Amino acid sequence: GATIPLEIGASILYSGNQHLMTVIDKLKLHAGPPIFDGDDGTTGIWDGHSLVFQSSPWSVITAFRVLWRYGWGIFKLRRVVRATLDNFAMIYALQNGTASSSTSTSSSSNNGLAFETPEALWEGLGLFDLTQLSIRDYLAAQGVTDSKLVTEFVGSIQRVNYNSNNDINALAGLVSLCPTVTGEVVSVKE
Repeated sequence: GATIPLEIGASILYSGNQHLMTVIDKLKLHAGPPIFDGDDGTTGIWDGHSLVFQSSPWSVITAFRVLWRYGWGIFKLRRVVRATLDNFAMIYALQNGTASSSTSTSSSSNNGLAFETPEALWEGLGLFDLTQLSIRDYLAAQGVTDSKLVTEFVGSIQRVNYNSNNDINALAGLVSLCPTVTGEVVSVKE
């Protein structure tokens, strides 16, 4: 019989996730750029009625299309996502014992900090507040208010990644936007 590909997990991974990249290396798996059957190198955003945005196989053309459709707010969005990613990346220094944390709900080990609860982890990274409000509300508070940018661009990414809308908590929503900022994603062949 014919083989049918079946996705049972994340199809792309952020290459800055040191733990996942270590596992991929230790298991001798093969990570590389995401390639999908029939992929022509473009992505589109459908608003329920029409295709409102389509990228190009050429990054310069895509950049112009993004600016034309979503304006300069895309740069503010990127800064907000980058700041969150920078806070999240502190986890590696905390776990390796090369940084200190002011949280009292963590315990020390030979390798650094281990957090007793998810809340303690998020507090230790300065990200707890993001778990308490929606991505829509957080972006508005950060000055990312362009309706098309938030509704179409951010909203489409939440639908693709989490089958959710912009009511998802800000931390999860910002995590799903990381590839738009870094472009550093991989797919595992196996």
